[in-house]
Amino acid sequence: MASNADLDSLTTGQLIRDIADDVRLLIQKEAEAARVEIRGELAHLKRALILGGIALGGALLAAIGLMFALAQLLRTYTALSEWSAFAVVTALFAAIAIIAALIATRETKQVELVPHRTMREVKRDARLIERDVRS
Repeated sequence: MASNADLDSLTTGQLIRDIADDVRLLIQKEAEAARVEIRGELAHLKRALILGGIALGGALLAAIGLMFALAQLLRTYTALSEWSAFAVVTALFAAIAIIAALIATRETKQVELVPHRTMREVKRDARLIERDVRS
């Protein structure tokens, strides 16, 4: 920060230009901080989506095998025909899928890409600039 003697030697236009330059630099730095924060959130989301896709593929294969096993089990130990046993198992898996979809929908609503930390810093910096300009 410049001393009072340095500030006294500057014209009003120079002071305003210096303030504008400082504000522009501050905005650039805050925008860069927001980009870095958002990139981190996106990297986390990308990693979660990739792992979720792998898990989904494995779960699908396991579910198909389990579906056949359960249908054969129902057919063997009940009076159900083969198609009825498969219908019962399919309905069970459909109910599980619906519940999982509802939970996933709720979870995706919690993802925020708004850079809250950077926004707090911008507001704090704006208050500091306002205070400094007034004094």
